[in-house]
This record gives sequence, C-alpha cells and structure tokens, in this order.
Amino acid sequence: MAAGRPIIFAGNPGYNAVEKAQAGIVVPPERPEAIVKAIEQFLALTPEERRQMGQNGQRYVKEHHDIRILTDKMEAVLLAAVSEHGGPSAERVKAAPSRPPDQSELHEVARGGSKNGQ
Repeated sequence: MAAGRPIIFAGNPGYNAVEKAQAGIVVPPERPEAIVKAIEQFLALTPEERRQMGQNGQRYVKEHHDIRILTDKMEAVLLAAVSEHGGPSAERVKAAPSRPPDQSELHEVARGGSKNGQ
C-alpha cells in the first residue's frame, strides 16, 4: 500500500487495512476461484480507478503507520500504564532529557568513571 499500487489481498475479509482504505480487492484466503475473479475485476477497472485505489492505500499508510504517529500512540499508552501503577507522572517523564547520552559519556561510565568526568 505504501508503494501507491492497488492490491489483491487474499486474507481475512473482516477488518483489514486494504478494505478499510479502499486500496484494492479483498478475497477469502485459500480460494483460488476468488483470486481469479478478483484479477478479472481488477482488469476491468479503468486506469483512473486503479490509480485511485493506489493513492487510497498510500494515504492510509501515511495516516495510520507513519513512525511519528505510531511513536506518539506508543508514548501515550506507556505514560498511561506507568501513571496507573504509581510511576512517574507524564510531566516528569516529558521533562526528562530527550536526547540520548553522548557516546563519550557512555564510554567514560563503562570504564568506571562518572558521567561528568569525576
């Protein structure tokens, strides 16, 4: 879907991204006759309809699977879980430095020194 091409998806016909995004044709798995029919349906589409399916899939991936969106969702879940169990508050966690330690600091600590060279 990220490539912007329409798909024929042989998988669970219930909730799936291809169906939700209207990015292709979904057929039941292990049904060769359904795949043949889907290919025929696909070939009957106009180039514009196929292009639209591809764009739909690409848009869906950008809106639902972009790394920034996924990390924001994961952060919210983790902060909620930590807060529920008496961990640090979201404010304290967000106030912590967001950059990883400098590599030289890590090497110094690994050699037995302190982070501040003391």
